[in-house]
Amino acid sequence: MILQDKVALVTGGTTGIGRATALAFAQRSEGKLNEVIALGAAGAKVVFSGRRDAEGEKTTKLICETGAECLYVHSDASNEEDIKALVQNTVATYGRLDCASIMQALNHPENRYTSNRSKSLTTSWRLTCEEYFYA
Repeated sequence: MILQDKVALVTGGTTGIGRATALAFAQRSEGKLNEVIALGAAGAKVVFSGRRDAEGEKTTKLICETGAECLYVHSDASNEEDIKALVQNTVATYGRLDCASIMQALNHPENRYTSNRSKSLTTSWRLTCEEYFYA
């Protein structure tokens, strides 16, 4: 397992590509997930975050089914204090942070994007770029 005894952090890990990334970090052995996870047996402890707690519970269940240890933290990646707390929580829980994957993003319904382009672009920037500086 290439990430055995490592701690991985994934923002936006509750759905979509973020969930798949969290599962890829957690995958411990060959099983039903190997068909969709290209990284194979990574074996990391996974801390993942998101804004939708119900989806976080689903992701937690999926990760636990791989045999991996995980922690879901409710946070908003556009909020500097949430990102700082997420990293601090990770280190407090596992004593380290070895790698991170920034997966949180925002979908723009067509009418929102065209009606307030500046605000949409600013929000997208904050979610995908600025959080690198917060941690």
